[in-house]
This record gives sequence, structure tokens and C-alpha cells, in this order.
Amino acid sequence: MIECYPYTVTDLDTGYWVPVEEFLCHFDQEDLINNRDAKNVVDAYSHEWFYSKVDENLMFELPTIHMVSDKTQFISGRHKTSVLLKHLDILPIAFYQNALPLANSLKLKPIDLSKSIELPSLPMRNY
Repeated sequence: MIECYPYTVTDLDTGYWVPVEEFLCHFDQEDLINNRDAKNVVDAYSHEWFYSKVDENLMFELPTIHMVSDKTQFISGRHKTSVLLKHLDILPIAFYQNALPLANSLKLKPIDLSKSIELPSLPMRNY
């Protein structure tokens, strides 16, 4: 497993743990599949998804969604989500402010950004 700390791109995003079954039922799958061939994604991380400053912890940028016309839509992170979907039962996803009502209605558990998370051990690639 890779131990890292989750982070959101902006202060307007809040991280939540999303069970895969909730993701499949309540998130727009067309947005995921139409914009990336999710079924043919290589099981590997991109170096761009992680960062670390000298003497600091490894950080992982959470995929981020927002709401458009009452549907979820990725701001970024389709590829990340497609990779993680194959390996995790619960996904770390950031919600933009306008998607917080969905997180609340699903009673999702917030991600504590000050605590490390574990991601599957997968190779790193440059895309």
C-alpha cells in the first residue's frame, strides 16, 4: 500500500469517502465513461497525481466533482477515479461547494486531510 495525505485543489472543495456502490448509483457514469475510456485504463498512477516537498509527506490530489444540471461532473480526476475504482471499496473524492448537498444526502464520511490514507500499490507512469 502507498501511504499518503489527501489534499484538495482549492479551499472550496471538501473530501469525502464514497462507497463504490454509492458512486455507481448516484454519480453520472456517462461523465466518467464518455470523457475517458474507463474500461481500458492501465492500472498505474500518474506522477502528476502526487507531490512531495523536501522532508514532507507524500500528497495525493483528490479527484474533484461538482454539480451541473443536477448531475455530478468531474472537474478533474476521471482517470484517477477509473484506476481507483478497480482497487478500492471506498473512493476518496473531493466535492466542490455546489456538490455538498449530495454528500450530505448520502451521509458520506468526510476525509480528514490531516491524516494519511492508504492507496493500492500500483506502478507510477508518466502520461
